[in-house]
Amino acid sequence: MGALMHVTPGSGLLAALVLVLAAGCAEPGNGADADSDTDTDVDSDTDTDSGPEGTIKNFDADGIPENGGDFVYGVKVGATEHDRAYFASHYGGRATLALAVWVDRVGAEVEMFFEDEVSPEDGGFVHQLVSGLRFGQQYRYAFLEKTAGGGYAERSRIGTFRTAPRDHQLVPVTLAGTHGTFQGQGGYEGFPYLTASSEYELDFFIHLGDITYNDGAQEIEQFRTKWDFNMKTQGFKDIFAATTWYSVWDDHEVTDNYNPEIHPARFLSNAFQVYFEFLPVPRDPDHPDRIWRSYRWGRTAELFLLDCRSERKPSSRATAGAIYISEAQLDWLLEELAGSDAVFKLIANSVPITDFPVAFDFGGANEDRWEGYASQRVELLDAIAAQGTEHVYWLSGDFHIASVGWLEPDKSRGMHEILMGPGGAMENPAGDGLPKGQFSWGRGTLLQDHADTVTVVRLDPTKQPPEFRVTFYELDGTVLHDEVLKD
Repeated sequence: MGALMHVTPGSGLLAALVLVLAAGCAEPGNGADADSDTDTDVDSDTDTDSGPEGTIKNFDADGIPENGGDFVYGVKVGATEHDRAYFASHYGGRATLALAVWVDRVGAEVEMFFEDEVSPEDGGFVHQLVSGLRFGQQYRYAFLEKTAGGGYAERSRIGTFRTAPRDHQLVPVTLAGTHGTFQGQGGYEGFPYLTASSEYELDFFIHLGDITYNDGAQEIEQFRTKWDFNMKTQGFKDIFAATTWYSVWDDHEVTDNYNPEIHPARFLSNAFQVYFEFLPVPRDPDHPDRIWRSYRWGRTAELFLLDCRSERKPSSRATAGAIYISEAQLDWLLEELAGSDAVFKLIANSVPITDFPVAFDFGGANEDRWEGYASQRVELLDAIAAQGTEHVYWLSGDFHIASVGWLEPDKSRGMHEILMGPGGAMENPAGDGLPKGQFSWGRGTLLQDHADTVTVVRLDPTKQPPEFRVTFYELDGTVLHDEVLKD
């Protein structure tokens, strides 16, 4: 579970179910049995292993002038694990560039964990993996312009983030998320809901797709121009600088409702390239276009990031062998869910998997989501049920609404799906009419002029039973809905 990108495709649904049977005989701490509500192996105060140490030195980052013009997109960190993180920025200057990652001490004294030169790539994009970090530690970081004498002339904005706990630790985790950040909506106002999200004390932030609306782009520079608009807004710069970023993608990162079976390979390749250029998301050397992967936050949570767009086959939609996600991705998800001893399993899913009311089927919209690929939806959910995996929660986007509800009207699946509120999306009034039996809350645009919300999830595995709490906020911090979910 400690790899930078934890992707281990399996060999089919049969392998996943065999793994479940094996896990049923495992000792606590491994497999399904480790997820018991009575297992309270909380990290002990007597554990003296504090993790790696940095170098103590004087380093006054706040005293170095900020150069916002050459670091127009600010700073970003992602792919964070207990001992590493992946840093990104964009540099428009000509000086030699360095990255520093440190922990503040007293005055100008810091504990430096990384301080070295980094080289911009084509187009000025900068990416750097840093290993050897201390688990559960709050860090600051910045990109810096070096002088001929070895000092620093100017710097980027200073970012902050926290590394994940070690795999066995049970600690509270707080996250926020969004979807649908459309340039034509909140973009012109700087995406204030992203800025508001950055003001909560977060362990990480998830964007569930439609990060930018790239419709009409074909060539690399056209995609870069679309991304440029969003990435230099205040909201994006604020959320990137405040915490770790994880993301999936939906259709508008390429074009509306794109079909990977018919769109030209070069067009799709351009969209993939620019996605990875702008974001702190490392490319898997063996599978450079793979979006799906997982990250672990102690034994509290494991986050599974899906790709529900680039592998789907619309031509198979109505068949018994519908492909919404590839067989490799499906096998990976089921095997990793079965083998995870994390208390909470969070599935980041760009397009909802819930059985929604008929009001959401207008214009053939049901053909775009999991319900339109019914055979694979049933296969996946039945397999999760057969595994007996507990505390599985779906975090989804796409609909331009915020909501919380059960996957099925009769609650038979025993799983919830949270539609994390959009951060700047076009209107969708359907969220105001969700049936109360299946949904405990929803927000569309019929009863108010927008559906944008701040969505915060707080996980506390030390409570009995473990607590999954979701709170939706208005921009000014007003609580719109607060609920502790029970399986």
